[in-house]
Amino acid sequence: MKNLDKLFDPIRNTPIIYFRVIFGIALFIETMSDISSGKVKAQWIIPINNFTYWPFDFIKPLEGDGMVYLFYAMAFLSIFITIGLFYRVSIFLFFISFAYVAFLDQSYYLNHFYLITLISLIMIFLPMNQRFAFDTRLGFSKKHDFAPKWSLNLLRFVVALPYFFGGLAKINPDWLKGQPMTMWLAKSVNLPALGYLFKIPNAGLWMSYSGLLFDLFIVPLLIWKKTRKWAMVVLLFFHIVNSQLFNIGIFPWLMLLATPIFFEHDWLDKFIFRNKLGYPVEKPLFVPLSPVKKNLIIWVLFVFVLYNILMPLRHYFIPGSVYWTEEGELFSWHMKLKDKVGKGKFYVMNMQNHEKRDLPLSNYLTPRQISIMLLKPEMMWQFAQMVKKKYSANNVQVAVLGDVQVSLNGRDFQTIIKPDVDLVTAPRPGWGVDWIMPMTAPLKSIQ
Repeated sequence: MKNLDKLFDPIRNTPIIYFRVIFGIALFIETMSDISSGKVKAQWIIPINNFTYWPFDFIKPLEGDGMVYLFYAMAFLSIFITIGLFYRVSIFLFFISFAYVAFLDQSYYLNHFYLITLISLIMIFLPMNQRFAFDTRLGFSKKHDFAPKWSLNLLRFVVALPYFFGGLAKINPDWLKGQPMTMWLAKSVNLPALGYLFKIPNAGLWMSYSGLLFDLFIVPLLIWKKTRKWAMVVLLFFHIVNSQLFNIGIFPWLMLLATPIFFEHDWLDKFIFRNKLGYPVEKPLFVPLSPVKKNLIIWVLFVFVLYNILMPLRHYFIPGSVYWTEEGELFSWHMKLKDKVGKGKFYVMNMQNHEKRDLPLSNYLTPRQISIMLLKPEMMWQFAQMVKKKYSANNVQVAVLGDVQVSLNGRDFQTIIKPDVDLVTAPRPGWGVDWIMPMTAPLKSIQ
């Protein structure tokens, strides 16, 4: 228990204040970019249907231009977060709003959306408005130079999640054989400055293994002072390459700017203030917490950490390859690990006369939704429920069948779901269903 008491030791709060500022700026850029690019309209206004997340199947987009107004509201909230104005209310409202958007449609799932959701959740409880904040100037929060150690450790833990579990997920047969990285590099040889590197023999293998090792060890190398400088060089190169290879928005820049939180808690003070502006400061005067409050904080931290460790590991206990079945793939930090292409048709059968007809997918879904749905059996199941709902409105009972083929990491196309299974009555995927066909197509050798 004494070791756990160290979680409440006072440390300089500059790292978490710094993170509040860069995170708020990133949120503003992200939300305004989504509005200006037309993404909000394309993803949450135009679609007729949306692919939900269990158990949040009841969530639907706002009507009319409501989603646009919501994004403008999040942009304003991000400004308040950045400057520390009405911080607690602002970060709470942002979390609720962003989590709502993130859980609207699986077609647009992004790992960095999930990361932003987790970070904004924990930020509700962190003392991030006690310095360089309008809240302290207006008297809404007491100015303080210190924070409990657990607040910085929790922030480090969440930021480290994509790195470690992203690396762990790379320990799979395809990645260790250089796929799909070799395929991606072959399409990027004309990139300025970097393209010539991708022509080096076995470049795909080199980058596959270097990416794996980077993800697994970059956080410890950043924390250890002796390796920090070299780790920063590698980190910079890694995120720049990712930003050029993949369309992943602010994610690489946010992770890069977040790096100082892994340094000593007083590093930023020494770097920014250089022993001026009140640094070093006197020892903090904390009001001691009661044992009950300490135990409550410890148990909440334990549950949060345990969830975030077990959630990305659940696919190891589900039959079949997660990259093929997609069961257990969401919220597991599987970032850019596969190259998957799907094609096929769906049919609707009237259960009264057994008449079978092609289903025009464009009557239900956008092109983006169709392309993603053809890769994920759980979304195929949801599509069948959409069709059922439409026909049920006219008191017609139907079955929905699918003839879908998928290619994973350059393999030959293979049927992914049993063509004779009625997706309307089939069990929802999630923990191993028998109507998903096992992957048997072998990985092709790298040329």
